[in-house]
Amino acid sequence: MIVKLKACVYSQNEGVVPKNIDMKQLEILGYECLMVSGDIDELFKHFNENIVNVLILEDDGTDLIRFERLVNLIYDNYCKNIIVVGNKQIEKSKKYYLIDKTELSNFDLKLAELLLMFKSKIMQKPAYSIQKVKSAVHGFLVLLKFSPKNSGFTYFVDAITITFFNYPKHINIMDIYQEIGDCYGIKLCAVERAMRTALANAIKEVQRLPDTNQNKSVKEFVKYDLTNSILIKMILGKLLTDAEFGEELYSRI
Repeated sequence: MIVKLKACVYSQNEGVVPKNIDMKQLEILGYECLMVSGDIDELFKHFNENIVNVLILEDDGTDLIRFERLVNLIYDNYCKNIIVVGNKQIEKSKKYYLIDKTELSNFDLKLAELLLMFKSKIMQKPAYSIQKVKSAVHGFLVLLKFSPKNSGFTYFVDAITITFFNYPKHINIMDIYQEIGDCYGIKLCAVERAMRTALANAIKEVQRLPDTNQNKSVKEFVKYDLTNSILIKMILGKLLTDAEFGEELYSRI
């Protein structure tokens, strides 16, 4: 899988910025971009439902004090990577980068420069390394007595990784099976069956463990009524509370 960063363009009154955003360019730079317009509540709703790595925010020029408060609120609670497109009246701040919207002739190049800078900074974090996330998931599954020899083990690693990189967005489990199936050239039902078999084998292995304090947490985690979907959610929760991954994941929302 390829990790694409998430960009959001917000313009309250559908100003000049949406008309000058080149979606194809953003895709080439490694970003998925969504446009948000309307009142401030629409922007907050978007933050609550989606990852936002970079916010491109247009100043409508109506109330500078209100605008600066909005930027501070976003920076402190939602997103640290902010590009403000406005006029030179806006006070310079360490909390955002300013592009002068009266000089749009090089807007695409200025925007690309900032997006690539943000991307370089973000992708250095462990939470954005597919290999590190997969390694962490692999470790969790081994502790839960899953066998790496089973294909279902590999599919669980992929499924949890997909869920992690799309958090907090909910993805239907059937869509996850389909994505994994497409990757390995098999049907989604084969993916589901292999994962279910791997889980059933792990449950049997855990039930064979002696009742000791050392095995107590594993026995409480892996129970007979566990399903593929529930296990994915439970290990995702473990990742979110891991200092190396969870804190960085929350910091990018």
